Amino acid sequence: MSVTDPTWPPMPYKSATWPDDWLRFEKENKGSARPSRLVAHAMVPYVAQMTSELPVAGGLGQIASNYLKELRDFLKDPDRSLDFPPGWTDSFVPDETSVDLIQWREVWPPVGASNPSNPPHLASWNLSRNQNQQLPATIIMVAAELPDTVSDVGGTRFGVRVPMLVEKATTDPLDDTVTVTIRSMTAEYPTVGELSWSTLGTIRGFSENAERLRTQEALIAQLTGETGTLFDQIGSAVLVLPKSLRLENFASSTDRHAFDDDKSVIIHATYKARGALDRFPHPLSYQVVSTIKLDTTQPSRTPFELLKTEVSSLVTHVGLGEALVFPQTPPGSIKPADPLHPDRPYDWALRRPTRTDEILDRFREIAVFEQDLTLGNQGFNVRLCPQYVPEDKKQLQNADKTKVVHLPANNKLPPRRNTFSALSAYFNSKDFFQLLADFGIQPPTFVVRAKTDLQIFYRYGITPGPGRDGKTVNAQVAFDCSETGAPERPAIRMNLALAEMSRWDRPLHADGKRTWAEPLGIAMDTRWMLHEFGHYLLAARIGKLEFDFAHSPGDAMAAIGCDPTSRLADRRNNVAESFRGITYPFVFSTRRHDRSPTLGWAWYGGLNRSIIDAPPTACDQTKGYLTEQILSSTLFRLYRALGGDTMAGNAPDTYVRERASFLTLFLLIRAIQGMAQSPSKAEMLELGLEDAGLLQAGSLSMVSHPLDNAAPALPADGWKGGLTHKTVRWAFETQGMFVPDGAQTVNGPGKPPAVDVYVQDQRPAFEMINGNRFSYGPGSYCPVSLDWSAGALWQARWPLTFGNRGPHQAKSCKLRVWVGIVGSAPADQWELAAQIDWTKVFSKNIPTLAANQSQRFTDPALDAAIAAAQGQAPALAAPMMLVLYELTCPNDRANTDPDATLGVKVVAAGDLPRTPRALTDLVANDNNLGLRVVRP
Repeated sequence: MSVTDPTWPPMPYKSATWPDDWLRFEKENKGSARPSRLVAHAMVPYVAQMTSELPVAGGLGQIASNYLKELRDFLKDPDRSLDFPPGWTDSFVPDETSVDLIQWREVWPPVGASNPSNPPHLASWNLSRNQNQQLPATIIMVAAELPDTVSDVGGTRFGVRVPMLVEKATTDPLDDTVTVTIRSMTAEYPTVGELSWSTLGTIRGFSENAERLRTQEALIAQLTGETGTLFDQIGSAVLVLPKSLRLENFASSTDRHAFDDDKSVIIHATYKARGALDRFPHPLSYQVVSTIKLDTTQPSRTPFELLKTEVSSLVTHVGLGEALVFPQTPPGSIKPADPLHPDRPYDWALRRPTRTDEILDRFREIAVFEQDLTLGNQGFNVRLCPQYVPEDKKQLQNADKTKVVHLPANNKLPPRRNTFSALSAYFNSKDFFQLLADFGIQPPTFVVRAKTDLQIFYRYGITPGPGRDGKTVNAQVAFDCSETGAPERPAIRMNLALAEMSRWDRPLHADGKRTWAEPLGIAMDTRWMLHEFGHYLLAARIGKLEFDFAHSPGDAMAAIGCDPTSRLADRRNNVAESFRGITYPFVFSTRRHDRSPTLGWAWYGGLNRSIIDAPPTACDQTKGYLTEQILSSTLFRLYRALGGDTMAGNAPDTYVRERASFLTLFLLIRAIQGMAQSPSKAEMLELGLEDAGLLQAGSLSMVSHPLDNAAPALPADGWKGGLTHKTVRWAFETQGMFVPDGAQTVNGPGKPPAVDVYVQDQRPAFEMINGNRFSYGPGSYCPVSLDWSAGALWQARWPLTFGNRGPHQAKSCKLRVWVGIVGSAPADQWELAAQIDWTKVFSKNIPTLAANQSQRFTDPALDAAIAAAQGQAPALAAPMMLVLYELTCPNDRANTDPDATLGVKVVAAGDLPRTPRALTDLVANDNNLGLRVVRP
């Protein structure tokens, strides 16, 4: 194996006089107890090559280490450095004598693995979407400290991530050269008051590596119950089953009394465990954090003393047959509330969960299932609930306790039926896991911190609290720890209660007698289910039910997943504009996804101040829903900018909106899939979304699954990598990220990049956000309809105008111009089928563009070149001519700039998009580009 690394950064960036506006560097917020680093350079990639049969941790780890060394050498300012903790090296390859335990984890799943199994809870993640995990692939190199890999302990609290795109350098099958592209890194360091075991080994009590190893092995043996009494003491200190304790992590402390002398160290050990109380309906599981004193004076016997133990519950707050289901809850359904008068104005009152079954039934649609349907699929099982559903006791003989329903006899199940709740849970879960499959994500490779299959209890109680009898409007995701603890991983369970409590139905038996009363289950609410799937994603990937900085991504998933076909997103016929921002319209929750940052709903605004300033605690602390609404508002704006506001005449363009929803959820879930340690601040998630697009290999197929399978066939449609990162950044900036000083409260948007040049389009300078006027200014990605009607707002303003949003001057700018002629195609497929023939007609150097200014651009040579191209156009009946402008500079490169090395780079005219829809994707998501349509 050989590695060829670049000299990085290249000129002019390496020059001492060149401004480093191209580099993003961030530390933890002032006052935060959890140090971190974030470095990104999207348009100045680190590109290395490696020759090997398969990329393994050794080769990719060497490239990642070399990159970190280059980065460390470049960041010479003491206030802007990587500052690895003592005992960490930037090679992360400890030798036999080193006390440095932090190292690059092996790549999992391995490239070429046909059926990967037994996932480690932490690895360098191979996020390939190809069969057998083959290249090209996004691979997240992860360096972490795992003192005991046999017991799968450690690595979850601090470490380093280096995302990279790994692809074959050529198409020659005999050439084993691999190209590795890196555009960012993140690091989570030990919390203030905590030391990694590696750091401890360099400063405390270990005269040699062998001594450290003996102490470490003795400690792990005590913490896992292999020897000694410490494990049993911890189990009996709190109300958990002692044998269920599963050790996840341990770290040393810098508590004052730990360093009074050279004789003791304080250790914090973190477990998951099953509760000892036989609570109804199900025992809770807990996170257990124990504080232990370790005497280092006699490492051969290593005496331990248990000082204290804390716990927190591992729950969130809260032949073919047919069946009728709710693809949208009634408020969002496009079906009329009164079928006899479909043109009557929209009436919300007729769509409430308290309406009769006859009214609710008007909003259901037919879905196709198997006749004898076992409610399980890859990734999930809908479980029997005999404590709440008497009829389920008849199926208890089923070996795996998975619910079975019989169709088509039950295709007319009324909404208020337990069986309909089970069927709805299956329908919504199957749809979600199909979405993951469309992304190229399979549960066996995504779920690493728990058992593979999600256990869904379609009628269940909510504990702790008053909802344990199931009579509550709520749902909950929880860890379910094994009674035997390690090595068995916990299961993830989803408990689903009710959608409303005021109306129940008591069906008749065949003999005319009434049965038990049956409710409307929350499982029928797709939005609520998507919220719970947000918790599931976090639990499965990082072993936590919530982000450190927000409750979950669930509100965003609910809003974005359901908006494209929602009646609330169609402002015709008495639907108010403000209705679209209600996240849970069926249950009338107060949560919204259109919050204005000027009213405090900003990342550094008044309503998020408590989260930013709150230090991490030993046990998990729930975050509430304020920051979640900031996150959902941010991501919903991203969805809208990617096409979620697109219209077809005066009606929503459902196809383009579904496409934007699909893409936004892909970026979000891929960002979660690429996490290692739990991200300490929202900026880590933002960068993860950027990286998900920047490092995307190949084309993402746009897949839709219409319920009736009656949608017209369309030409193949895909999305290339490298298109979304600027729109992602803008969406977070608009919601108040990227402020000059995180210690200050900013109720408003953040700052643009230092240099952000643009070709001005026709987007409005402001919009109304939930009744609040919000200014964007020129060069923004303000959501507009991404259609091709005359005067489309995403297309360039005329006369041609250039500008710079950033506060710093743009140097060494360059303009390239192409002319395209659009061929004919069927009207209903024009955007995906019409072919564009491109010719380059002009290029020019523009020395500078002033900060925070715009200017008109004129050049007779450009006008002449465009006129000449128009005169040479084919003699079509009505040819449409396109003029594409690219404005780029070293500190803000266009996505098409060859030096950005993205998948959409344009070296020659033939590299430009050939269809109108692909061209829209390119131009609407990069303000460095402008498109002018010249109609006959």
